Amino acid sequence: MRSVLEIWEAIQAGEISAPQKASDFVELARKLMRAGHSSAAAHAFSKAFEMDPGCPEACFGLASLLVMAGKGEAAVELRTLGLDLSRARYPLDTCLSSEAGASPRNIWVATGKAADSPNFAAQISAQLAADVPGNWTLDHLNSPNIQPKAWNEVLERCADAGAEWVVFGAANLEVQLGGVLPSLQEARREYGADIVGVAGGSHLAVASPTTWGSMCLRSSLLGQVAFRSLSGEVVPNVFGPTTGLVDVLDDVLLAVHVPSAVAAGWRFNESFPSYHCVMASCLDARFLGLRLAVAPLNIIQNTEPEVEPVQEHWQTSEDRFLSRYGTPQPETEGHPTT
Repeated sequence: MRSVLEIWEAIQAGEISAPQKASDFVELARKLMRAGHSSAAAHAFSKAFEMDPGCPEACFGLASLLVMAGKGEAAVELRTLGLDLSRARYPLDTCLSSEAGASPRNIWVATGKAADSPNFAAQISAQLAADVPGNWTLDHLNSPNIQPKAWNEVLERCADAGAEWVVFGAANLEVQLGGVLPSLQEARREYGADIVGVAGGSHLAVASPTTWGSMCLRSSLLGQVAFRSLSGEVVPNVFGPTTGLVDVLDDVLLAVHVPSAVAAGWRFNESFPSYHCVMASCLDARFLGLRLAVAPLNIIQNTEPEVEPVQEHWQTSEDRFLSRYGTPQPETEGHPTT
């Protein structure tokens, strides 16, 4: 009986007819992976992607191989190979798989400098407890700035723990948590969303000033964020409708579907330790074939009177961002449909 590698070599030599469907190449690639033949598996996944450029299993298989090979930024490596995964179809049946069994664990990570009040943890824990189906666990990263390395460590821990969702929410948020898990599940059902936020936009023209709202097409902006001023007044900032697919998300809150992120080899982009991290990570996610969506999650962001300085100057980060992403991005007007 031939080994899987011998079968693959026979296909390459023309001794055996090549598979006629992308799914058959994917299955062969997976067997090659399990047998430890990564190079042959990469070739088989590439054949599947050539046959069906929207095949998500081929996309994610290639990304997984790159991560296994120590390529920390799978999206960059795939871009180097000339592969555009941003239009990959997402199989709808996988969107619902987690809801058939027992309620999975979900992690809420409060990011940024915690409120001075000693009741901070008790308050957010009470809010999380109110969302009973969410089965939430609270974690906290006490840093005033985005820390992609620390966020990636959390993502890895969540994957090891079998978590379904991990939410990175600024510590200065007031969150109306009654419908968080249902909103995330609805975003999965309706859009196949892998990363969910409260505001975002699409159709980027990557240029200075490199804020997501400035670079996105104005008519594409979605969602809203409310702010509580120092005087206590709540000021709503409405960008557009509260649901839909986008290409970048506001960093005030990011909900990551852990199994999808891990399967795609996605991580927060550690090349941007202070600024532009979330935008870069969103573009990486889109390039890997992941879907980003805005959902109607009700939050209020409290104004922080003091913000500690970051370690990197904005202009340095912007120059790096423009250098990395300033070339024409894959068109995203035709978002993939399930």
